[in-house]
Amino acid sequence: MMQWLKKYQLYIALFVLALGAGWGAYRYIDSTLQVPVPQVGVNVDEKQNDMTDVVEPEQPIEVDEGDANKLRCPLDGAVLMDLTDKRPLAVMIDNSPAARPPLGIDKADLVYEALVEGGITRLMAVFYHDKAAEVGPIRSARPYFVQLAQDTKSVYVHAGQSPQAATMFKEKGIAHLNEIPITRGFWRVTDRVRPHNLLSSTDKLHNLAEDYNLEKSIEVPAFPFYNKQPELPETLRNSDEIIIYYPQQFSQVRYVYHEDSGEYLRFMGEKAHIDGSNNLQLKARNIVVQYVDTKVIDGEGRLEMNMTGKGKAMVFNNGIAYQARWEKDNLSSPTRYYTVKGEEIKFMPGQTWIQIVPTDTRVDY
Repeated sequence: MMQWLKKYQLYIALFVLALGAGWGAYRYIDSTLQVPVPQVGVNVDEKQNDMTDVVEPEQPIEVDEGDANKLRCPLDGAVLMDLTDKRPLAVMIDNSPAARPPLGIDKADLVYEALVEGGITRLMAVFYHDKAAEVGPIRSARPYFVQLAQDTKSVYVHAGQSPQAATMFKEKGIAHLNEIPITRGFWRVTDRVRPHNLLSSTDKLHNLAEDYNLEKSIEVPAFPFYNKQPELPETLRNSDEIIIYYPQQFSQVRYVYHEDSGEYLRFMGEKAHIDGSNNLQLKARNIVVQYVDTKVIDGEGRLEMNMTGKGKAMVFNNGIAYQARWEKDNLSSPTRYYTVKGEEIKFMPGQTWIQIVPTDTRVDY
């Protein structure tokens, strides 16, 4: 036995030494694992029960939609520092080929387009919060445009009128400025031929409205606008191009949607529709096609359009086409637009073009 221990004593010593080293390593590792894990959000240098550094979840900022709407233009949804106390101006704009390009339309909040005699369209640009140094060419009134101007409580601006419009001014007490008896505040340019050369400015028109006691305090009816980019279901119909077939080829309207800007570029008679004040192509954030009953009422080809009641409409924004309907109860009430489910349609902030068309008009989209 003694001989065996002597023979293997070196191995026994090495085994005992390794066993001791292993036990020491285990005790060290075990002690490090016993350090308590600090609570989330607590400064590890402070005591466990000191919660002064706990990070509370951030609360969303609540926005009063009523207050938010007060800071938006009711007609184009632009965010403003304050709202003007002046009434909107609804200015009749010549849109015949000889009158192009128009001036100042890019500054309008809202633009209407409808037929007049001969298959030509005419525009009505509505200005509220922005200014235009030149607006025109200004042309004569038609009763359905006068009705549309009441949607925004605007002062209606024109140069002459049809007999039917003259009757409406007299019977309905419409707030309007007619260049023919006034003349001041308007001027004619020499680089265009009459009658396509009559201009004014929004400042001069507001001054005239004040002189004629038309700048009354009113509440401008507001379109409903999105506060942020909406999430759109994939089931909605995409529409990157809209073509409206007014009777004359030079009056046909085309819009092409650009996804990057969210805007529709406008074309007239297969040419880019340019604003002559800056030589930039006109564009829209929203387009409404409003179908109305239309008929010829005299030998001059003047038209009557039924702008009250209800009817079919199409609304385009964000590259999407919406089947819709329009409703207008009476002359003084605004036109509203609803989905087929009866929900009022919201618009994107920016300029809106409302295309008034006879019920049988072809529209491709």
